[in-house]
Amino acid sequence: MKKTLLGVASILVMSTGAAFAQSNNDADIVQNGVNNQAETFQQQGRGSTDGDIDITQSGARNRAVADQRGGEHDADIEQNGASNFAQTSQTGLDADIDVEQSGSRNISESSQSSNFVDARVRQSGNRNYSNLDQNGRSNSSDALVIQRGAGNRSFVEQTSIGTNASRGASARVEQNGTRNESYVTQYGTTTGSPPVTNNEARVVQNGNANVAMIDQGNYDNSASILQNGTGNTATINQ
Repeated sequence: MKKTLLGVASILVMSTGAAFAQSNNDADIVQNGVNNQAETFQQQGRGSTDGDIDITQSGARNRAVADQRGGEHDADIEQNGASNFAQTSQTGLDADIDVEQSGSRNISESSQSSNFVDARVRQSGNRNYSNLDQNGRSNSSDALVIQRGAGNRSFVEQTSIGTNASRGASARVEQNGTRNESYVTQYGTTTGSPPVTNNEARVVQNGNANVAMIDQGNYDNSASILQNGTGNTATINQ
């Protein structure tokens, strides 16, 4: 099932896959101009996979919000101009998030619960903030956050919790231009074996009030922080 919507105002799309049926849902929203808002929800029925959401917004009071439940989901949000906010949330294996924001009051907030998940957030311009949370059992989660310009903060948290939680996570944060902060937390607990290992984290900060901090649990972790310009502080805890 495929839905494509074009509009300037607020749109809500909901798709639910029937139980026990195979279902591939697509929702596309394109908005241009002024009071944009878009909201979608996809829930796959038992035995179904594949949900795709694409939201494109340009101009003024952008919002977005996508929520997906089931396996093999993709969410792409692109916002240009003014009061951006984004937020997506995914539960299920093999999920992918891509958020791109340009222009003034960006906030993002992504969340993924399950294994083999990827998230990328790119923010350009003014009051950036991101937050990104990935958690699962064996995990294998990857996160990339790139922030350019002004009020940057970030926070990424990646966790593996459960029986036989194994491979760790990978996170990279790049911040350029003025009030950078970051914090990356990677950890896991397990009631079986092997324990959670092999987390990787890298933070690169260029310009002004940098702080960083990486916190990793268990062993065989790798972490690096690179800072250029003014108020630098850095901490790595392994």
